[in-house]
Amino acid sequence: MDIHESPRLHKSSEERLEPGMVVTVEPGIYLPDWGGIRIEDDVLVTPEGCEVLSHVPKSFEAVRVA
Repeated sequence: MDIHESPRLHKSSEERLEPGMVVTVEPGIYLPDWGGIRIEDDVLVTPEGCEVLSHVPKSFEAVRVA
């Protein structure tokens, strides 16, 4: 497996997503002199749309950093 495999999502992608494909959605924010965070969701393409396979809380209050 490569770090980034097809199908890949990006603004110039021309690949058509088909039911059964799994992609990652990885929005992130990076701040100079501080760091950053990226949230990664695995998403299954379905005939009706999509299903998020990741079940990690995304609210700030639900995240605990030890």
